[in-house]
Amino acid sequence: IAPPFPPEDATQEGALLAAKEMWGNPVSLTSWTSDNMMCGEWAGINCNEEGDIEGLDLGEKQLGPQLPEQWSVLTSLQMINLNNNLMNDSLPAAWSTLTSLTSISIVANLLNGTLPPEWSELSYLGELYLSRNKITGSVPPSWSTLTSLYTLDLQANKLTGPLPNISAAEGMSELYLSMNNFSGTLPPSWGSFSGLIDLTLQNNSLTGSLPEEWSGLESLGWLGLAANSLSGSVPPSWTSMTNLAYLRLSDNTQMCGALPPWNQNDLIVTVDYDNTNVTKACAGTGTLPPSPPLAPPRPA
Repeated sequence: IAPPFPPEDATQEGALLAAKEMWGNPVSLTSWTSDNMMCGEWAGINCNEEGDIEGLDLGEKQLGPQLPEQWSVLTSLQMINLNNNLMNDSLPAAWSTLTSLTSISIVANLLNGTLPPEWSELSYLGELYLSRNKITGSVPPSWSTLTSLYTLDLQANKLTGPLPNISAAEGMSELYLSMNNFSGTLPPSWGSFSGLIDLTLQNNSLTGSLPEEWSGLESLGWLGLAANSLSGSVPPSWTSMTNLAYLRLSDNTQMCGALPPWNQNDLIVTVDYDNTNVTKACAGTGTLPPSPPLAPPRPA
């Protein structure tokens, strides 16, 4: 079987120089030459003591439009940063060989195509930042095996389908999925994310009620659910969210009912419920008990 790349591209240095040539030899990578030491003199390259590349810190360098499949030979790589470049390509399935990766950040590019199911092999991946791109399709079911994830940022793409099945990522602390077109209901299983601090789901097409099980989100400080099609009331059991500071419910016109009595636990929770029926009786439920006092509006 023929190798996937020419032999000269199968080395670390060769894989980087092939990318540089593919990008048209950008000025920002002038230091990438055989006259300079790759480890120590090439811009954005971080190596370990053995001379293996562990980090590619290449944000804001006018690179693109392709993502280099040749980098699949960099098997010691732990971090990729390509933020704010000119990448107009799909995410390479070939990068599934980079099983030492702990962090990928390709924010604010023009990424398209779908999320690679093959990336389920990245078992050490803890941070994945892909916001502000044009990625389509759904989150692959195979990503349920990414148990090391603690930050997942897919905001402002064109993703569809149900919210991802990532409940096995028990250390999840930041989950940003707003400004897509996710549909379906809120997963009760996410109530097990006891360390979750930020959860943003606004501006999607989510339906159904708020899960009682989310009362287990005891570390949650920020919850954004605005501009969906959610219905029903906020579960009274959510008073156990003892770190909640801000809850966005606005523009869910079918939401109704009293807010939980957070003030009984001396909590100050700012709730944004514009263009909803929150604090008004839900249809067919009779008299509405008074909602607790709300915190003042959150400063802009």
